[in-house]
Amino acid sequence: MGRLLKTVGIVGAGVALLGGVSVVLILSYRYVLSSPLFLNEEVEVLNTHHLTKSEVISLAGIKRGVNIFDVNLSRVRDRLLGSQWIEDVVVRRVLPHRIVIEIKERVPCFIGIYRGRIWYLDKDARPIAPMEENRMIPLPMLWIKGGKYDRGVYEFLTLLSSFLRWKDIGWVGVGRFEIRCYDYRRGILWIFERDALEREFHTARLIWQDLERRGEVGGVRRIWVIKDLGWVTHKYLAG
Repeated sequence: MGRLLKTVGIVGAGVALLGGVSVVLILSYRYVLSSPLFLNEEVEVLNTHHLTKSEVISLAGIKRGVNIFDVNLSRVRDRLLGSQWIEDVVVRRVLPHRIVIEIKERVPCFIGIYRGRIWYLDKDARPIAPMEENRMIPLPMLWIKGGKYDRGVYEFLTLLSSFLRWKDIGWVGVGRFEIRCYDYRRGILWIFERDALEREFHTARLIWQDLERRGEVGGVRRIWVIKDLGWVTHKYLAG
């Protein structure tokens, strides 16, 4: 009997202890939710380039003065991922009174016609968002005519940027057998065969270096590159 009473006493003490811990946890939780120490005073937005901080905060729906533990981070993340410009996002609390939103934006590389409007396109030519007056980004227009676009086109143009700067390309035309891009600053049309773009990059670079050495860049109208061969048409000879 004595042993039984001792066991019952231990169990009772344990229950009482658990009850006491539960009460402490409840009181602590209530304190956290009601304490002015944890009221949201700042929303920090990181890594934005095309969206503004105010746009991100508006999309997130986070209000100032709300307890940061009342903010549903998963719901905020879902709202932000609803933006066409946002590829991924991390939302976290920073004690005592800050919410941090770290954005990974989609990167516009071209503009193109989509659904009857001009849209920004990513490097895979996927539409991001329509062009807006308050968000004008100078990018080359992408035309796909009779060919199939792939990321190799973007990677090739990136290689060319050592002498054909991205901001100087007015448009890019992708056909079945060739790629055309127009350097609007110098008025030069580049034409490349699609079969061997890496070789054509090296050929194009040699042609460009030779033209610069001769001081003839300003007189060039068209440069046609096929594998290891290149043809240059000068403006004063072009028909």
